[in-house]
Amino acid sequence: MRVLVVSHALVVPANQALYCEMERLAGVELTLVVPERWRASVGGATQFERHADLRSTVVPLPVWLNGRIHAHLYRGLRAARLPQRPDVVYADEEAYSLAAWQCLRLARSLGLPLVFKTNQNLAKRYPPPFGWAEQRVHAYAAAALPCTADCGEVLRAKGYRNRTEVVGFGLDPTVCRPWPTEELRPRLGLPNDAFVVGFMGRMVPEKGALDAIEAALALTRRGVDVHLLMVGGGPQEAELRARAAELPAGRVVFAGMVSHGKAAAEHLSCMDVCVVPSRTTASWKEQFGRVIIEAMACGVPVVGSDSGNVPLLIEETGGGLVSPEGDVEALAERIETLIGDRDLARRLAGTGQEYVNREYCFRRLAERMVGVFRDVVEGR
Repeated sequence: MRVLVVSHALVVPANQALYCEMERLAGVELTLVVPERWRASVGGATQFERHADLRSTVVPLPVWLNGRIHAHLYRGLRAARLPQRPDVVYADEEAYSLAAWQCLRLARSLGLPLVFKTNQNLAKRYPPPFGWAEQRVHAYAAAALPCTADCGEVLRAKGYRNRTEVVGFGLDPTVCRPWPTEELRPRLGLPNDAFVVGFMGRMVPEKGALDAIEAALALTRRGVDVHLLMVGGGPQEAELRARAAELPAGRVVFAGMVSHGKAAAEHLSCMDVCVVPSRTTASWKEQFGRVIIEAMACGVPVVGSDSGNVPLLIEETGGGLVSPEGDVEALAERIETLIGDRDLARRLAGTGQEYVNREYCFRRLAERMVGVFRDVVEGR
C-alpha cells in the first residue's frame, strides 16, 4: 500500500519519527510532501531536515504564504511531481486549511480516497475560502483522524458523516524517557535535592503559566519549599518574569524554549511534578495536552486543570491529579499532596509511564493509522 502524506510539520526530524515507525510495517510505502523550508511562528525559518532513520521518499516543495499554518499552499503539488501513484492521500492538516483543499483536489483527480487529521474541539465557523474548503473536504474524505473523541463530535456536528478513528499525539519512548539530571539541574540553577514544580509550554494566558507561578507563591507563603522551572516562551513571558520575581531569590528558573525531542525530555526529567494549568477561553480549550503524555513518559506525575481534554487524559492514563481550572489554591494543594506523599507521586508516575509508553508510542499510533488507510483503500 502506497501512502502519500502531506504535512508542514514534517519539516523537522522529530515529527518524522511516527512515519519511521509506519514504514517499518509490512507492505507500507510512504511518500512525504513537505515544505522546503518553514517559517516558524516564533521567528526564523527551518530548512527541511531528514530524520536519520527515515527511508521514505521525500518531495520538498516551496510554499506560498509560508508560516501560515492554515493558509499556506504548496507550489507544484500535482500528480506529475510524485514519484509513483499512491493508493491513498493523507492530509496531516485541518480540513479547513488550503493545504487540505490541495490534497482533496489531488485525490479527486486520481480517484483516490482521502484521509485527514483534526484537532478542533470547538465547532467554529470559518469565512471563505476556509469554510468552503472544510465543507468539500468533509464531503469527500473517506476517513478522519480526530485527536480526541471531542474532536470527533465536532466533526459530526459540522455534518461530517464518514469514518472517524481517534488517534492522539504520540511519542518515541527511546527519546521521551527519564534522563539523568545530576548535571542539568545544577546547570539550570536547580539543586539536586530540591522539589521542582515544572511548566512547559507556550507562555500565553490560556496555557495558565501564571497559575503555575501563583501556585508556587501560595506554597511559599505556607512555608513549603519548592523550586519552579518554567520552560518555553511567548508574549506573556515578561509578565511572568515580573510576577516570579516575588518568589525568594533563586527559586525560579526560566529555561527558555527548548527543541522538541531529547532536550524537552531532559528538562521534563528535571521536574518532580509537571503542571498543566490550562484555561478555557471563548475560542479555545485544551485540545489534547501533549506535554502530559511526554511528562509521564519521563516518569513525572502531572497536575492538570479540567480544561478540555486535560482531565480526560489524566484519568485515562492514571498518571496524575486534576485541579479546577483557575483555582490557584487548589493547584497548590494538589502539588503539596505530592510533596507530602512521595509514594503516591511514584505510583502515579509509574502508572502513567507504563500506560503512555504502551498506548501512545509511535508504533501503536502507526499501526492504527495504517489500519485505517488499508480499510479505505479496500473500500471498507
